[in-house]
Amino acid sequence: MRATIVVRTEGLFLRLCSGPYRIQLEYGPVVASQSGAAANNEDRVIGEKDAEASASRSPASVIIVEPSLSINGVALKQESISLQTVLSRCLGPFSG
Repeated sequence: MRATIVVRTEGLFLRLCSGPYRIQLEYGPVVASQSGAAANNEDRVIGEKDAEASASRSPASVIIVEPSLSINGVALKQESISLQTVLSRCLGPFSG
């Protein structure tokens, strides 16, 4: 039995932008149009229902791509970055 792996990503992970991404693997039999390889008639005639029924999915995984910031080619440590905004009051009351 031949198999193929399809990786589905959400967000802009392929552009390597920072942020969280959900990744899930889906695997099942290879359909002739996907592989491009020559196959006999039995391999070519796999209906969509059969392919969907035999496909399996892995549990979803979440990865976080950290931002990479630099000034004049020098990388900044994340600890050295601060954000000031007037919208901080939207976070709620400060108690401390």
